[in-house]
Amino acid sequence: MSVRSTLLVLACLSGLTGCGSCAGTSVADAGADHANVPQSASSLGVVEGVVRLADGASLPHYTPEQLGRRAGQPSLPDACSPPLESDGEPVQRTAEGLLAGVMVAATGDADAFERALPPRAPAVQEVHLNDCRLTPRLLVAVRGDTLRVVNDGAYPFLPTLGDTPFLRALPQGQHQDFGLDRGGVRSLGCAFAAPCGRTEIVVVYHPVFAVTEDTGHFRIDNVPPGQGVELHAWHPLFDEARTSVDVVAGQTAHVELVLRPLPPPAAPPPVAPNAAGVDLPTGDPAARAAAAMVETLAPATLAPATLAPATLAPATLAPATLAPATLAPATMAPATMAP
Repeated sequence: MSVRSTLLVLACLSGLTGCGSCAGTSVADAGADHANVPQSASSLGVVEGVVRLADGASLPHYTPEQLGRRAGQPSLPDACSPPLESDGEPVQRTAEGLLAGVMVAATGDADAFERALPPRAPAVQEVHLNDCRLTPRLLVAVRGDTLRVVNDGAYPFLPTLGDTPFLRALPQGQHQDFGLDRGGVRSLGCAFAAPCGRTEIVVVYHPVFAVTEDTGHFRIDNVPPGQGVELHAWHPLFDEARTSVDVVAGQTAHVELVLRPLPPPAAPPPVAPNAAGVDLPTGDPAARAAAAMVETLAPATLAPATLAPATLAPATLAPATLAPATLAPATMAPATMAP
């Protein structure tokens, strides 16, 4: 699956592509629409399955720099366990070759899929700082949710999420909340002081998703049936995998998806500011596949000509490069935005 396809899927899940009724709708509006269409468990379906690592592939990993470890930065506090190789492996492989810690999300007909979903109130999604490490490594939330970072340790870390405008120390037992009011992918980390690793925060527009468990299995409830449903397995370090599934009301469908890691950068990546002013390595697979683009893409920037693979370095997506002539409404034909 190409980077372009991955971006379109993430943007659609994040409500950024004008996918039918999802674009420009607040969480409150969505709830009001759903209230007019009563749903029951028997009118929706369930999808269960596994995500498998491609044969012959090795687990990808983050470099120490991508985990926030830089020269001159304070080392981990003495109370923390020393750095481990597994710190750089956000996705784990089971003995059966299945992958834990991968997002699986469903998409379908833009209008009908959205209308079929039951109401959902905004939720608080927690990430914990424990043993000087953020857990979980991947968190998927719905636009309108709140991200809560809780410090369970004694060291006062300074959490930062994407382009956080200000930082504050987080003493033990306290928490900091971040509003998730826009779709996209941002990295949660710790600034200036000792590193705490990273957690990818994926904000989508509907709750029809799951993250694979420690066993590599997943279960997605409340999947609208008869919508031409596609499942998408994704993580910033992997190329996207997708498959179609026939969802029947009141029944459980079973699927298997296979992921292949993205190629690592060929050389230490240069650093270029994205449109939000956040420094992101242009060769960082996570930045290339998600954060640097999805955060800055508005619907009008999704013209196919502007999404050729060669143009996907974050520096090319700064507002100054988006000439108005390339963003004319005529480039946004609905057919080009299908999942």
